[in-house]
Amino acid sequence: MRWSRSFIAIASPCRLPSAPAKWRRMSLASHLLLQQARRIVPMGAAIGLCALAAWSLHRVGQKLSLDDMRQALAAVPHGAILAAIATTVASFTAFILQDYLALKRASRGLSLSRAAAGSFIAQSIAHVTGFAILVGGALRARYFVASGLALTSILSVQASFSVSFGLADTLLTGLATLLRPTLASETTLLPVGWLRFAACALILGALGVFALATFLRQHHLALRYNLAVAPARTLALQILCSIVDILFVAATLYLLLPDGFGVGYVQVLACYLIAVTLGLWSHVPAGLGVFEATILALIHAPQPQIAPVVAALLAFRAIYHLLPFTLGCMLLATVELERRWTRRQSA
Repeated sequence: MRWSRSFIAIASPCRLPSAPAKWRRMSLASHLLLQQARRIVPMGAAIGLCALAAWSLHRVGQKLSLDDMRQALAAVPHGAILAAIATTVASFTAFILQDYLALKRASRGLSLSRAAAGSFIAQSIAHVTGFAILVGGALRARYFVASGLALTSILSVQASFSVSFGLADTLLTGLATLLRPTLASETTLLPVGWLRFAACALILGALGVFALATFLRQHHLALRYNLAVAPARTLALQILCSIVDILFVAATLYLLLPDGFGVGYVQVLACYLIAVTLGLWSHVPAGLGVFEATILALIHAPQPQIAPVVAALLAFRAIYHLLPFTLGCMLLATVELERRWTRRQSA
């Protein structure tokens, strides 16, 4: 009996700690590998997208000359330019309304004009500079903190914008794939049946996230962890505004494409959604180069139509990005100068 007790006392310290120590080392190694993968994989994907875009644009540039581009830009109809400006205004109006719905929950005393100014400044500049979530959040904080909003409320507005835009983008991507599965099949070389299944999964996933957000608002976890979940009606209106925003942006590009090109609006919408997604993944400011290369690759323009399509893309950049960016910078400078003037007068 004594011998068995002494054997257990001697043997047990040698066997029991070895297994937990081994599992701890394996867990630590896997955690380090996961952290490295999170840093390396997005960076590698962004570099790969930029390299493919540069190679694609280089091939297109070899087929065009400066004279071709001048003639194509001069041939863009004035009516199409005016219509594109109108759809751009409609797109930013829908975005401002979507932002205003979230801002109204944070501060009922905030007027529509002040909300529109802050939202336009944030969106017009963030569209061009890249890292839209960080830049847009910083500009919103800069503007609305001075208007009396708490920083947590501003972060909640930024989060609601990101969620509603993501759900709208997912829904439209799924619907466009269902309506035009051959476009995605030619690009990805996947069977049409699989793409339709993926489109249905995207739509059901977006609806599931919306249902989950509605459920969390009524759950006690939202109160325990202070989750600022918007009501179902408000979130649905925000998603609707984001959908209208995306539809008008795609309409801006569609109106600038040459007549008789044979590309429908739904196909342009699908191409735009894919190009915007890849542009966001590349982390290039405004997806510059990646967006254009993706559109050119998806549209499959014949040789005589390449110059007019490139001219339409340049006009789209000027109307939807550069024009609002210029106006947003001017408005931001005006607001900052007004605040400095007010501080000097009060001092």
